[in-house]
Amino acid sequence: QIMACRGKGIDWTAPQYDGSRMVLAIKDTKGVYVLKSTDDGATWSDPIPVNTKPMKTAGTRTALLETPEGSLLLPLYGSMTDGQLDRSFLVRSDDGGDNWAYYSTMAYDPAGIVTFNEPSVLRLSNGKFIAMFRTHIEPTARPENIYVAVSEDDAATWSIPRRLNIWGYPTDLMNLQDGRVLMVYG
Repeated sequence: QIMACRGKGIDWTAPQYDGSRMVLAIKDTKGVYVLKSTDDGATWSDPIPVNTKPMKTAGTRTALLETPEGSLLLPLYGSMTDGQLDRSFLVRSDDGGDNWAYYSTMAYDPAGIVTFNEPSVLRLSNGKFIAMFRTHIEPTARPENIYVAVSEDDAATWSIPRRLNIWGYPTDLMNLQDGRVLMVYG
Protein backbone atom coordinates (compact mmCIF):
# COMPACT_ATOMS: atom_id res chain seq x y z
CA GLN A 1 0.00 0.00 0.00
CA ILE A 2 1.28 3.39 -0.86
CA MET A 3 -0.08 5.89 1.64
CA ALA A 4 1.05 8.82 3.69
CA CYS A 5 -0.35 11.63 5.79
CA ARG A 6 1.34 14.83 6.91
CA GLY A 7 -0.07 17.94 8.55
CA LYS A 8 -2.75 18.96 11.06
CA GLY A 9 -0.85 17.27 13.88
CA ILE A 10 -0.57 13.95 12.02
CA ASP A 11 2.77 12.73 10.75
CA TRP A 12 3.08 9.09 9.79
CA THR A 13 4.20 6.97 6.90
CA ALA A 14 3.46 3.40 5.92
CA PRO A 15 6.46 1.05 5.65
CA GLN A 16 6.19 0.98 1.86
CA TYR A 17 5.79 4.75 1.53
CA ASP A 18 8.14 6.52 -0.83
CA GLY A 19 7.39 10.22 -1.24
CA SER A 20 8.94 10.22 -4.70
CA ARG A 21 5.91 8.32 -6.02
CA MET A 22 2.45 8.42 -4.49
CA VAL A 23 -0.72 7.11 -6.13
CA LEU A 24 -4.21 7.86 -4.82
CA ALA A 25 -7.45 6.30 -6.10
CA ILE A 26 -10.72 8.25 -6.13
CA LYS A 27 -14.25 7.66 -7.40
CA ASP A 28 -16.87 10.13 -8.54
CA THR A 29 -20.13 9.81 -10.44
CA LYS A 30 -18.27 9.43 -13.73
CA GLY A 31 -15.87 6.65 -12.78
CA VAL A 32 -12.71 5.70 -10.92
CA TYR A 33 -9.54 7.75 -11.25
CA VAL A 34 -6.01 7.85 -9.88
CA LEU A 35 -3.98 10.89 -8.98
CA LYS A 36 -0.19 10.74 -8.84
CA SER A 37 2.39 12.80 -6.96
CA THR A 38 6.16 12.79 -7.22
CA ASP A 39 6.82 15.50 -4.60
CA ASP A 40 5.61 14.01 -1.33
CA GLY A 41 1.99 14.98 -2.05
CA ALA A 42 2.61 18.72 -2.43
CA THR A 43 1.14 18.62 -5.96
CA TRP A 44 -0.96 16.04 -7.81
CA SER A 45 -1.49 15.06 -11.43
CA ASP A 46 -4.74 15.57 -13.24
CA PRO A 47 -7.13 12.63 -12.67
CA ILE A 48 -6.19 9.58 -14.75
CA PRO A 49 -9.22 7.40 -15.66
CA VAL A 50 -9.04 3.77 -14.56
CA ASN A 51 -10.21 1.27 -17.17
CA THR A 52 -12.68 -0.95 -15.28
CA LYS A 53 -13.94 -2.93 -18.29
CA PRO A 54 -15.58 -5.42 -18.53
CA MET A 55 -17.44 -3.97 -15.53
CA LYS A 56 -20.23 -1.50 -16.21
CA THR A 57 -19.99 0.07 -12.75
CA ALA A 58 -17.07 0.31 -10.33
CA GLY A 59 -16.22 1.85 -6.99
CA THR A 60 -13.35 1.91 -4.54
CA ARG A 61 -12.70 2.84 -0.92
CA THR A 62 -9.32 1.35 -0.18
CA ALA A 63 -5.62 1.74 -0.87
CA LEU A 64 -3.72 0.46 -3.86
CA LEU A 65 -1.17 -2.30 -3.40
CA GLU A 66 2.26 -2.42 -4.97
CA THR A 67 3.66 -5.86 -5.76
CA PRO A 68 7.37 -6.64 -5.24
CA GLU A 69 7.72 -6.47 -9.05
CA GLY A 70 6.32 -2.90 -9.10
CA SER A 71 2.83 -3.55 -10.50
CA LEU A 72 -0.06 -1.69 -8.86
CA LEU A 73 -3.25 -3.51 -7.88
CA LEU A 74 -6.44 -1.55 -7.21
CA PRO A 75 -9.30 -3.34 -5.39
CA LEU A 76 -12.70 -2.38 -6.83
CA TYR A 77 -16.30 -3.52 -6.66
CA GLY A 78 -19.10 -3.25 -9.20
CA SER A 79 -21.16 -5.16 -11.73
CA MET A 80 -20.96 -6.16 -15.39
CA THR A 81 -24.62 -5.50 -16.22
CA ASP A 82 -27.61 -3.64 -14.84
CA GLY A 83 -29.38 -5.70 -12.21
CA GLN A 84 -26.38 -7.95 -11.53
CA LEU A 85 -25.10 -8.08 -7.95
CA ASP A 86 -21.76 -6.45 -7.19
CA ARG A 87 -18.57 -8.46 -7.23
CA SER A 88 -15.14 -7.51 -5.95
CA PHE A 89 -12.30 -7.47 -8.46
CA LEU A 90 -8.80 -6.16 -9.12
CA VAL A 91 -7.44 -4.01 -11.90
CA ARG A 92 -3.70 -3.86 -12.51
CA SER A 93 -1.24 -1.29 -13.79
CA ASP A 94 2.25 -2.22 -14.93
CA ASP A 95 3.28 1.36 -15.77
CA GLY A 96 2.93 3.21 -12.47
CA GLY A 97 -0.79 3.92 -12.75
CA ASP A 98 -1.09 5.44 -16.23
CA ASN A 99 -2.93 2.45 -17.75
CA TRP A 100 -5.16 -0.12 -16.06
CA ALA A 101 -6.68 -3.46 -17.08
CA TYR A 102 -8.94 -6.03 -15.43
CA TYR A 103 -6.83 -8.58 -13.53
CA SER A 104 -9.05 -10.91 -11.45
CA THR A 105 -12.37 -11.42 -9.73
CA MET A 106 -11.88 -11.89 -6.00
CA ALA A 107 -15.49 -12.63 -4.98
CA TYR A 108 -18.78 -13.11 -6.83
CA ASP A 109 -21.98 -15.03 -6.07
CA PRO A 110 -23.47 -16.42 -9.30
CA ALA A 111 -26.58 -17.43 -7.33
CA GLY A 112 -27.38 -13.73 -6.87
CA ILE A 113 -27.71 -13.81 -3.08
CA VAL A 114 -24.55 -12.22 -1.63
CA THR A 115 -23.09 -8.91 -2.81
CA PHE A 116 -19.35 -8.39 -2.34
CA ASN A 117 -18.39 -4.74 -1.80
CA GLU A 118 -15.58 -2.59 -0.43
CA PRO A 119 -12.75 -5.12 -0.64
CA SER A 120 -9.60 -4.65 1.39
CA VAL A 121 -6.59 -6.60 0.16
CA LEU A 122 -3.22 -7.35 1.72
CA ARG A 123 -0.12 -9.19 0.53
CA LEU A 124 1.06 -11.36 3.41
CA SER A 125 4.73 -11.88 4.27
CA ASN A 126 4.56 -15.40 2.76
CA GLY A 127 3.47 -13.98 -0.62
CA LYS A 128 -0.20 -14.98 -0.36
CA PHE A 129 -2.90 -12.37 -0.71
CA ILE A 130 -5.90 -12.07 1.60
CA ALA A 131 -9.07 -10.08 0.89
CA MET A 132 -11.94 -9.11 3.19
CA PHE A 133 -15.33 -8.01 1.88
CA ARG A 134 -18.35 -6.05 3.05
CA THR A 135 -21.40 -8.11 2.14
CA HIS A 136 -25.17 -7.85 1.92
CA ILE A 137 -27.87 -10.48 1.42
CA GLU A 138 -30.33 -9.88 -1.41
CA PRO A 139 -33.10 -9.12 -2.15
CA THR A 140 -33.40 -7.16 1.12
CA ALA A 141 -29.82 -5.75 1.16
CA ARG A 142 -29.52 -6.97 4.76
CA PRO A 143 -25.96 -6.39 6.03
CA GLU A 144 -24.09 -9.68 6.44
CA ASN A 145 -20.85 -10.73 8.15
CA ILE A 146 -17.41 -10.10 6.70
CA TYR A 147 -16.23 -12.65 4.13
CA VAL A 148 -12.62 -13.62 3.38
CA ALA A 149 -10.85 -15.06 0.31
CA VAL A 150 -7.21 -16.03 -0.27
CA SER A 151 -4.97 -16.09 -3.34
CA GLU A 152 -1.81 -18.16 -3.61
CA ASP A 153 -0.86 -17.08 -7.15
CA ASP A 154 -0.16 -13.34 -6.99
CA ALA A 155 -3.87 -12.42 -6.82
CA ALA A 156 -4.68 -14.02 -10.20
CA THR A 157 -7.19 -16.52 -8.76
CA TRP A 158 -9.02 -16.61 -5.44
CA SER A 159 -10.51 -19.17 -3.08
CA ILE A 160 -14.27 -19.33 -2.67
CA PRO A 161 -15.17 -16.56 -0.21
CA ARG A 162 -15.82 -17.84 3.31
CA ARG A 163 -18.11 -16.18 5.85
CA LEU A 164 -16.42 -15.11 9.09
CA ASN A 165 -18.07 -14.85 12.46
CA ILE A 166 -17.38 -11.10 12.46
CA TRP A 167 -19.91 -8.40 11.67
CA GLY A 168 -18.80 -4.92 10.71
CA TYR A 169 -17.48 -2.97 7.78
CA PRO A 170 -15.56 -1.73 5.99
CA THR A 171 -12.30 -3.48 6.82
CA ASP A 172 -8.69 -2.42 6.52
CA LEU A 173 -5.74 -4.79 6.79
CA MET A 174 -2.12 -4.30 7.80
CA ASN A 175 0.91 -6.56 8.26
CA LEU A 176 2.42 -6.20 11.73
CA GLN A 177 6.17 -6.48 12.31
CA ASP A 178 5.76 -9.71 14.30
CA GLY A 179 4.03 -11.47 11.35
CA ARG A 180 0.46 -11.10 12.55
CA VAL A 181 -2.20 -9.32 10.51
CA LEU A 182 -4.23 -6.46 11.97
CA MET A 183 -7.80 -6.03 10.72
CA VAL A 184 -9.78 -2.98 11.74
CA TYR A 185 -13.45 -2.49 10.90
CA GLY A 186 -16.40 -0.31 11.85
